[in-house]
Amino acid sequence: MNPDETTPAEEGSSEGSSAASSTSSTDAGARAHPFVGDTGPGFNPDRQPPPREDGYPAGVDAPPVAIEIPVIEEGQVRSVLKNGGDLVHAGVGVGELDWVMTDVDQDRIAPPLTRIINKHEQLARVMGHSDELAVAIGAGLYTWRSLLEREAVLKVHKANAGAPPPPPPPPPPADAGPPPGTTQVGGLTVPEGYIPLAFRGRAQPPPQEEMP
Repeated sequence: MNPDETTPAEEGSSEGSSAASSTSSTDAGARAHPFVGDTGPGFNPDRQPPPREDGYPAGVDAPPVAIEIPVIEEGQVRSVLKNGGDLVHAGVGVGELDWVMTDVDQDRIAPPLTRIINKHEQLARVMGHSDELAVAIGAGLYTWRSLLEREAVLKVHKANAGAPPPPPPPPPPADAGPPPGTTQVGGLTVPEGYIPLAFRGRAQPPPQEEMP
């Protein structure tokens, strides 16, 4: 046996003495510094790092996650065109339909624009958020219209508050008597010379005086 070689028992005893020496030095350091907590195990170059959550080994980059490109439908493009036209019309429009995207305008623009968007990846990604854009434009137009209508109604109420009350309605015209060629008999308007059946064979009621 070579005297320079060590037996497994000697190696184990040397490793145990090294670990004990390291532990004793750690305990001695902890006793020398009572405010320092447990420093943990020392550095071990043979220790393997913990496994990664994505399942790939350490030092290997995971492949990039593929992002699905949405397929834009024509209805989405029509919604953006209509909302955009209404927004521009509300901001700078002076006529009834200027800058408004009518159905005829959408029929001309929406189909080719949809095909163009689906050919370009970046445009398709942007149009993938068309629902969010439609909600934002619709809510903005709703708020704008409501505020304008509220302001107009408040102006009318403020103007009416300082105005004098309206005059009362004129009184009904006075009774000018029965029409020409008629007379009043017992509260009934009858032609002149006519005797109602209820008054035939008995004294006629006195004629009512005509109002001057």
